[in-house]
Amino acid sequence: MLQSLVPVFVLSILVIPLPIAVYLTAILLRRDVRIGTPIAMIVIAGATWSAGYAMELLFDTPEQIRWATAFQYIGLAYGPVGWFLLGVRLRRYVFPLLSWRGLAIFVVPTITYLCVLTSEHHTLNYRSKELVEVWGFLVYQNEYGPLFWLHIAYSYSMNIIGVFLITVSIMESQNFYLSQRIALLVSLILPWIANIMHIFKLDGIPIDYSPLTLFVSGIALYIAVMKFKLGELMPVARSKLIAEMGDALMVFDSEDRMIDLNEAATKLFHPNKLSVGMAAAEVFADHPRLMRYLDEPDSSQASSLVYTGFHDRIYRFTQEALEASASRMVTLRDVSSESRTLDALQVVLAGVGQDTGEAFCRSVSRALAMSLPVRTCLVGSISPDEPDIVKTLAFWDRDDYVDNVNYSLHGAPCENVVNASTCCYPNNVKNLFPEDVALMNKGIEAYVGTPLFSHDGHPIGLLAIMDDKPLGNEELATSLVEIFGQRTAVELERSIYEERIASSEANYRQIVETTKDGVCVADLDGNIRFVNDPMAAMLGVERSQAAGQALGSLLSFDLLDAEELKVAGEETRELWFSNQSGTRFCVSLSKTVIQTPEGKPHELLFVFVDLTEIKMVASINEEIERQMQQTQKVESLGVLAGGVAHDFNNLLTPILGYVDLAKPHLRGQEAEEYLDKIEEAGEKLADLCSQMLTYSGKGQFLKEPLDLNVQLSGFRELARATVPRTTALYFHLDGHLPPVLADGTQINQVVLNLLINASEAMTDSRGAVQITTGTELLVADDPAIRFCDQARSGEYVYVDVEDNGVGISPENLQKMFEPFFTTKFEGRGLGMAVVYGILKAHQGAIRIVSEQGKETSIRVYFPIEEEITISAAEKETTEQVQGSAALNRGKVLVVDDEDYVRGILRGMLEHMGFEAIEAEDGDKGLAAFSAGSGQFTACVVDLTMPGMAGMELLDHIRKLDDKVPVLLVSGYSRHEVCQQEAKSTNVSFLQKPFTMDQFKKAMEAKLG
Repeated sequence: MLQSLVPVFVLSILVIPLPIAVYLTAILLRRDVRIGTPIAMIVIAGATWSAGYAMELLFDTPEQIRWATAFQYIGLAYGPVGWFLLGVRLRRYVFPLLSWRGLAIFVVPTITYLCVLTSEHHTLNYRSKELVEVWGFLVYQNEYGPLFWLHIAYSYSMNIIGVFLITVSIMESQNFYLSQRIALLVSLILPWIANIMHIFKLDGIPIDYSPLTLFVSGIALYIAVMKFKLGELMPVARSKLIAEMGDALMVFDSEDRMIDLNEAATKLFHPNKLSVGMAAAEVFADHPRLMRYLDEPDSSQASSLVYTGFHDRIYRFTQEALEASASRMVTLRDVSSESRTLDALQVVLAGVGQDTGEAFCRSVSRALAMSLPVRTCLVGSISPDEPDIVKTLAFWDRDDYVDNVNYSLHGAPCENVVNASTCCYPNNVKNLFPEDVALMNKGIEAYVGTPLFSHDGHPIGLLAIMDDKPLGNEELATSLVEIFGQRTAVELERSIYEERIASSEANYRQIVETTKDGVCVADLDGNIRFVNDPMAAMLGVERSQAAGQALGSLLSFDLLDAEELKVAGEETRELWFSNQSGTRFCVSLSKTVIQTPEGKPHELLFVFVDLTEIKMVASINEEIERQMQQTQKVESLGVLAGGVAHDFNNLLTPILGYVDLAKPHLRGQEAEEYLDKIEEAGEKLADLCSQMLTYSGKGQFLKEPLDLNVQLSGFRELARATVPRTTALYFHLDGHLPPVLADGTQINQVVLNLLINASEAMTDSRGAVQITTGTELLVADDPAIRFCDQARSGEYVYVDVEDNGVGISPENLQKMFEPFFTTKFEGRGLGMAVVYGILKAHQGAIRIVSEQGKETSIRVYFPIEEEITISAAEKETTEQVQGSAALNRGKVLVVDDEDYVRGILRGMLEHMGFEAIEAEDGDKGLAAFSAGSGQFTACVVDLTMPGMAGMELLDHIRKLDDKVPVLLVSGYSRHEVCQQEAKSTNVSFLQKPFTMDQFKKAMEAKLG
């Protein structure tokens, strides 16, 4: 039963609004309300939409439903226009509906409605329609066409514009229009809520009750008009209230024409006979001060002024802009019966507003001069340095400011003011102070002045008014000058302190701006408020961009959390940070809390002292010191290695020599085999000593012009045999290499050692090694290059050995040239030490590029220097030197400090048929040679001996007999005696250890 009543109830609810809307529309239009037309459109739209929707639910044939839809579309199409017009009318913008602008807003609704009427002939509005039953009603379920969505967009646009304009009107309306506000809000909100809930099916009700809520909105607007006077311009009692008020009231439009006035204004300006339409200049023709005040730029704002130009009465002149239009209302209120001083004081206070400093002094001088009124008002300051001079800060004279002046207090009324207290001379002041020429020239009759004191009682200035006629109200003028004198004194003292603070601040700012340290001021949250140029450079941003950003977001600290910057504690620490561009800085960061006068934390001051350069220099110095220590260490090890090798060579000399001497005397295969093993071990030990001498730089070298490409080409087979077969070997040889002075054998040794290291670095069967030659210009201070001798810039030929092995760790890079350092299970650790020694002997350099886990490139350099020549001794081998004509058997002087070396030399010489005369040092050797001068066939001299060394002994022998052959022997290399060999063909060199055959050949080379 209840369900059967639903259709009847729904239909009655939807149909009722139509007759009500017709009745309300008639009342609205009959009352001629300014916003009646748009409200009527809204009411009718809601009612027709509601009634049409009721007919659509009531009818059961497609034709009837189509006509019901067309009827409700009257409301749907034209309702949004009503909302738009309501907003426009409430914003006081009215255009006739029959104008082109009025008709334009009806174009889209009209086209929409015509298309609805003809919808059975096209699909612009509906692509398809399907009848379905809802709550016992047959309703269409529509699929809409393009014109429907165009109309929806237009309707919502009109609604949104109207709602926006109405909302603005609500916000700008006065508080006493609260009832109108509520009615408008109800009318705005209801249709939107209902429509949104129906479109998005938020309520679960299939019936669209949007038309009903639109009608309710119209009712709310009707109530606002009828009961709360919505749309009426002014209260009904306006005319009576204004007409009978005692204040003179006038309204001027934007062109300063009077458009309204009351009876009090007519009486005040009698006999001028004011009337609507008069210009303001005509109204105030006899009152130029009021006209000037009216014309001031800020006259659009509410302001007031005390004026005494009407029949010796005091009036408050007030002007205020009217919100309704571009007009302003002027009011003149008689305040003579009130406390004249209090009222004038309020007006002057209003005149100075919120001004401070010099602006306050100017406002006071103007407000006092216009309020009293008088001709002149000035504010002057007195400096302790010049107590007799007044410097004006503000000088108002004849309706305008004039330039500030300096004048003397002597003979002026201001002198009495400064030395005493407030002085008032209501008339004849120019005759009382005849020495004041300015008073006489300006014709000043009246004067009132008061001193301005600081808080500690020292005079800092004065405030004075002057007029060219006798003072009319002495008490009022004196009271105002004294009152505002105290206020002006406070402002003047504050200005003095501000000036001092500004000067001090300028000094501090100059310090901050000129310092090389970074200065940053931030709030307690770490947001930047100020930075100087060095700080901006550290941040990597412009100064203007830094303000407002968080300091912690611009910097990335190594050891400091950005949140620690916000902690209000004072500290200094040294740390590293990076800015957003990646630049790193080392700074000494100090943080200081800036407090308010009450002692509360207010801001944070950061000072960044840049230590980056200092740290870099210190790091460079540490690196240099480390390299020097390393060099000294290497040199010390080199001396040690050379000494050990020299002693080993001395020890090996008798071992190998006695083996040679023993072989002829021992027969048998087993004995010879044992001797061969001893000799083989001795030769290996000699080879080790040779490598140690090479590391120490005292190895045996034979330098000659050498083409490294030719040298390496002949080295290919040996190189191929050095690296594993699984490793690819590539040669990239520059075809235009200049020759270098080098020992080819030592070059092979360098490349061989580098190839061995490269091949042992391979962990992949697909490894590859590349040997490259070329030329490169080196710079002496290049940190990537390690010069093995004195660093020299210039052109170098290089050999580069590159592998794709496991790389070298930084720790091993530091130690790789140390002798006996190795990372291999087997090895002596002399490979790279020998490379370094050979390069040092060739004045070369080396560069290593490697990272652990990546490829390694080792490039060795040999200098190209034309001035390096090859001595004759270096070009010749010991076998190429011409000797004496025949082998002379005779005496041979043997000088060596080691007994076992002398013993083997004696044995070898005796085996060769010589007689050996031994001497254990240079002094005894020289004595023996001197005693047997001419008897010695040859001399064998050790280079390194205590006392007189071998080279010194050789010089003495050459002086005694420059013909005798001399064979120099040493555990070191021959390069130390090259110059002596070059001077004489009778001097040769043999390096220990040597065999019997080597010694014999050396002797035969000298003796034939």
